[in-house]
Amino acid sequence: MNVQVLAISPTSQFNAYDVKVNISEEQHDFRMTVKIVSVAGREIQVTNGDEKFLETFRFNQMVALEISKLVSKVITMRKLNYQQR
Repeated sequence: MNVQVLAISPTSQFNAYDVKVNISEEQHDFRMTVKIVSVAGREIQVTNGDEKFLETFRFNQMVALEISKLVSKVITMRKLNYQQR
């Protein structure tokens, strides 16, 4: 499966991002949401894909994980850049 992330952009919805992905020359649009949850006294960032994302990568969880990690990195960088201003 040839996958390329084209864009990750924030939406008007709080903690939601639109993700554009090329999969074998076909463009797909997904909505990813991010939330902070507390586990054992520590805060962690949880990234979830919409139903289309889950169905598309149902049999290729490693690709889904890598896209989620990339979304998380973009969000973290946005927060760091915002805090530096």
